[in-house]
Amino acid sequence: MNTTINEMINEMDSNDLNSVIDMIKSRRSQLSRMATMSFEKGDKVWWDGKRGRVEGTIVKVNRTRIVVDEDMKTSSSFAMGTRWSVTANMLNLQ
Repeated sequence: MNTTINEMINEMDSNDLNSVIDMIKSRRSQLSRMATMSFEKGDKVWWDGKRGRVEGTIVKVNRTRIVVDEDMKTSSSFAMGTRWSVTANMLNLQ
C-alpha cells in the first residue's frame, strides 16, 4: 500500500498535494474530536509521559485538550498532584 501511495504522491502537482493535505488535516481534526468526546469529567486516565506512565483524573474537557490532575501516588515530579493539559489522543481510560 505504501508504494502505491508514494507513486501517486510523486505524480501529483501542487494543487493535488494541497487537496490531499487538506483532507489529512480534516481527518486528524475529526479523530481528535472523536477522542475528546469519549472522555468525561471524573474519568480515571493514564498516558505515557517523558518520565513514564502518568495516571490522573479528568478535571475538565476542553475542545482540543483535556485537563488532568495527576494522582499523588504516581507523581514523578516535585510538585505532587500536578495539573496537566493533555491531547485526547494521548489518553487511555484506566
